[in-house]
Amino acid sequence: MKTWLLLLFIATAGLLLAQTENPFGIIHHSSADVEGSLHLRWDDYSEGAGEIECLYNSNNGAWENAPTSIPNPGTMETLVPYSFGTKLRYRLRYSMEYMNESFALLHAAYWDADTFPPALNKTAFIGADPAGDSVMVYTPNLDLTESYMATTNQKIYLSIKNSSGNFPTMNSLTSYNIYLASITNIEAVIDSVTYAMVYSFNIPGVISSGLYKIGFDELTQMPTFARLGNIQSQVSGGALHMACNFSDLTADPDFGIWPNVSASLALMGVTMAIDIDMQTMEPTIGLGDYSTPGYVVFIDNYYQVAQNSLPVCAGNNWDAENSLLYISYDDADGDFPLIAQVKVAGDAWIEALPVEPLNPSHTLYYAYVPNSGSSPVFSYNFSDNGIDLVSGTWSPVSLEDESLVPASISCSMPNPLRCGHTIKITGLDSNACQVQLFNLKGQKVGNLFAGKSTSDALNIAWDGRLKGKILPSGVYFMRIENSGKVKTHRFVITK
Repeated sequence: MKTWLLLLFIATAGLLLAQTENPFGIIHHSSADVEGSLHLRWDDYSEGAGEIECLYNSNNGAWENAPTSIPNPGTMETLVPYSFGTKLRYRLRYSMEYMNESFALLHAAYWDADTFPPALNKTAFIGADPAGDSVMVYTPNLDLTESYMATTNQKIYLSIKNSSGNFPTMNSLTSYNIYLASITNIEAVIDSVTYAMVYSFNIPGVISSGLYKIGFDELTQMPTFARLGNIQSQVSGGALHMACNFSDLTADPDFGIWPNVSASLALMGVTMAIDIDMQTMEPTIGLGDYSTPGYVVFIDNYYQVAQNSLPVCAGNNWDAENSLLYISYDDADGDFPLIAQVKVAGDAWIEALPVEPLNPSHTLYYAYVPNSGSSPVFSYNFSDNGIDLVSGTWSPVSLEDESLVPASISCSMPNPLRCGHTIKITGLDSNACQVQLFNLKGQKVGNLFAGKSTSDALNIAWDGRLKGKILPSGVYFMRIENSGKVKTHRFVITK
């Protein structure tokens, strides 16, 4: 019977689907405003499907919750206090429901140095699990209630709590408890295989504490345990803490590439009961409970600058045909502007928007500026902290110069993309064109096209593969560049 193992993968199945609606857009930051607060903003792709928290800490201290708001539809924002010179970390946590199962989507809690056992207020809370909801075997020791995680570049930590606050491994000479922290690379899931840190009694020929690859034997209908290495484990403060080295996981070829494309793992606490038949010495395994599954994105979001560096801004282009003004914006600290506005002399200020929303700290900003006259003089104000303005004026060199008029690029393709299709891009000229693909973290995945288009349209037949491998399900961004024009197109791959 595969009941226990199927339950291990209930979360994975849901999380694989949830990846196509991953709510984690890239978190962008301003500099500290007049109140001494950073503005953190991100795109919210959850469409109200769950509750969201933004948490932060300074210099590896305890995590604190920052209230969130919605400045614009689809955008979330929070204000976090910041003192120049300190290292401020921030992360998101979503709690969601899928097929009547609760799970959490969260950024990992990062540390600068390995420490054991961890302080729970410095870890990431994954979720709470109802008491009394065991699957096959119930005792308070096997009834999980809470789970937490943390990481460094070398180790991964998982802590679990239960209803009793105790974690005995031996009940009698024939009865034992096993506590697991399952770790699944969801981009390399092999049927009936997962990985786990195991805390147990040393049962000769069966299991002992350590890091394991867990499979399933179809013949015996029992799980199999292949030991990969050692773990750290300790019960303290009513919780069981476990930690293992990433290198021990990645040494096994079935674990897959790490970091993977989405930099994510599925984590879950699991308990089991083992009874030994004294006549046959055969073990019988029953599933106790499993904790809230966590889809954890391993991105270390942090901000640390000694002082603010003001952005560098300059007039870039004027599209007279469409009344669009382009201003270049570049900030050495990666701060987006709290103030981004332009105007023509004598008119009111107009808000400017980033051409590349994925990278608002190093991009062009554009604004629709009507009634600009034949020889317009534009003014602009930008500020990364809402206090210090970078201001200037700019006039186009020549309205007759067609190189100053960026034609609009458009992209047509199925969304979501489930299999091979043709991507049609229009609005191009005969100069060099590049079509690049980025994941949700803004990391380049690969190139779809690099060369010159023979007409104003480009058709790309794409089967969802890069370098011979099919991309995993998820949210992606296509960036099209041609003669100084840029188009960013968001789409979803599903399988």
